[in-house]
Amino acid sequence: MSKYQSLADHLTRQDADQVFMTFAEIENVLGFPLPASARQFPAWWANQAGGGHSQCQAWLTTGWRTRGVDISRETLAFARENAAAHQPGVAETARAFRAPFSAAPLVGLTLMAERLLADYRAEAGGDESAAIARALHEAAVARRVRLIDAITPTGRLGGVDSVELIREDRDAR
Repeated sequence: MSKYQSLADHLTRQDADQVFMTFAEIENVLGFPLPASARQFPAWWANQAGGGHSQCQAWLTTGWRTRGVDISRETLAFARENAAAHQPGVAETARAFRAPFSAAPLVGLTLMAERLLADYRAEAGGDESAAIARALHEAAVARRVRLIDAITPTGRLGGVDSVELIREDRDAR
């Protein structure tokens, strides 16, 4: 039996298709500290079968893969490989939406905002920073549209459509 079997057992019991964990939470499940290399090298969390990587066998053999490893924040996600075959209930889905942001300094978010950020995070491969950046960018674009539309009754500023301005901003990057 692998020393990482308790992590495999923990993942097997999960109802959600994606589980966000801190390294400390993983250590709590394991009952021992992770090796220093787990905190230094994202490759330690790679989904690499064989080659003496007993830690990844714990999640690979139970149908999970790691995603979005963030060494500086000591967080990662485990994603179920065959998520389409697993349909969690409403309560499990709500917990999954809240979990990624429980450690983040984001307070007072509505469930809808949490869902949006969870969707963006999934699209970004588990990268919380990219999800937040996308949400903020889209909010800024929407705000600019409202401002331009408020300035001019036609939504055109100097003969330029507000949507066209936004596209120019986007494409200028």
